[in-house]
Amino acid sequence: MKLVELSCKEFMQVVDAPTPTPGGGSVAALSVAQGISLIRMVAHLTIGKKKFKELPGEIKTEYLKAFEELDQHKNLAIGLVDSDTDAFNFIMDSLQLPKNTPKEQKIREKQLNKATILATKVPHLTAEIALSALRLAIPMLKYANKTAISDFGVGLLLIKAGFEGATFNVKTNMKDFSDQTTKDDFLNSVFRLKEEADKLFNQGIQEVNRLLSK
Repeated sequence: MKLVELSCKEFMQVVDAPTPTPGGGSVAALSVAQGISLIRMVAHLTIGKKKFKELPGEIKTEYLKAFEELDQHKNLAIGLVDSDTDAFNFIMDSLQLPKNTPKEQKIREKQLNKATILATKVPHLTAEIALSALRLAIPMLKYANKTAISDFGVGLLLIKAGFEGATFNVKTNMKDFSDQTTKDDFLNSVFRLKEEADKLFNQGIQEVNRLLSK
C-alpha cells in the first residue's frame, strides 16, 4: 500500500518505527502538500466573499489562476511522499549487490551512483515545488480572508519546513558523492533556491504577523 493511502495515524506509526523509511524526505513532501492545502483553504474562504467579488477582474483572474496552480503543486508534492521512500529503498537495494570481484564492484558502484542521484532528484524536486508554491502564495495573502490569516501563516510555515527538509536530504545524499560536478550542481542549486525561499517566506511571515497584530 502507498504511504499516501494510509490514515494520518498509520502514517505517523510507520514513520515512528525502527526503519529508515519513510523518513525525512517523505515527511518533507507531505509537509509541503499540507501547507499548500492550508493556503488553498484560505483561498476557498476568500473567493466567495463580497470583498473578493468586487475586486478588478484582472486581479481575480490572477488569484484564481494561482489557486488552481497550487492544486497541481499539492498533487505533485503528494506523489513525492512515496517517490522519496522508493528512491531511498533503491539505494538500500543497491548496497546489497555483491562486491566480491572487481566486475561486481564496478556494477555495484554504478548502480549505487544511479540510485543516489535519483534519491537526490526527488527532494530537489520537493524543494522546487515548495519554492514555486511560495511564489504563488505570497501575492494571494493581500486578498486573503482576514479571519483566516493565522491559517495562511501555518501554511507558509509547513511549506517552508518541507522546503528545508528537502534541502537537507539533497545535502546528505551529496555529502560523499564521488562525482564532484554532480555534487556541485545539486548543492549550488539548493543554495540558490534557498536564497529565494528565505526571502519570500520572511516577507510572507512578516505580513502575517502585521495583519495579526492589527
